[in-house]
Amino acid sequence: MYNLIITSQDFDIIGIDAAMRVQFGDRISGLTHSGGNLHVHFFEPYTAQDETDAQAVVDAHDPVFITAEREGDIVTVSLSKPRNVDGATEITLSIDDTPLPESTPLTDNVATVLIQSADEITIGIVEDYPHQEVTI
Repeated sequence: MYNLIITSQDFDIIGIDAAMRVQFGDRISGLTHSGGNLHVHFFEPYTAQDETDAQAVVDAHDPVFITAEREGDIVTVSLSKPRNVDGATEITLSIDDTPLPESTPLTDNVATVLIQSADEITIGIVEDYPHQEVTI
């Protein structure tokens, strides 16, 4: 196993793993992270071009983090897009796979949304983050 180590903060391991697998296919076994380092596990020795390509994947990676808390029938959804590579000013949420009619504005790359629902709901992010959702 050959480990390419890239220094990176604020990444979504599921999203960046998918992007690395698109880039490198079956040449990698997966990723791990510890501290501020992302380890890309190659089956064979990697090249200087692989290092450049892996860094490009990391540089383009723009995760959105979502958490939710419930108090009674009020759900507080917190969003964070710490890197904001694309300069987004809003994020569109969905409830049970139905997009909300209005986007949620970001202020300093964060947002909070209050949703009233006594039922269990799944809140997701519509834009390119299908695995980023929370059920509460």
